[in-house]
Amino acid sequence: MGLGLALASMVSTASAASLVTPTPNLVIYINSGGALIGGIQYIQIQVGTKYYYAASTPATGCGSRAVSMDSVKQMQAVAVAAMLAGKRLNVSYLDCGNQSYIYALGIQ
Repeated sequence: MGLGLALASMVSTASAASLVTPTPNLVIYINSGGALIGGIQYIQIQVGTKYYYAASTPATGCGSRAVSMDSVKQMQAVAVAAMLAGKRLNVSYLDCGNQSYIYALGIQ
């Protein structure tokens, strides 16, 4: 039984990857500096030793990997639900630099 959230922006499939992960072991929301002073807000999902990010303001040069803050919040809810239920995640992401930015996330 799968629950999918299509939280996608227009992306090139050439650099995209998708996989089914084990249960996430960490989901964290980070507000670096505060939204009112131009801070960066994002979530970090850790699965094993790999980190995935959903950010409204990705790292420099990775602007095409941005998702809305509403999408960031929805991805956080899906990841937390998977972690608490011991479920696996379907993660679709794009690599930019040494970061993996999520554009679609669902519970397996």
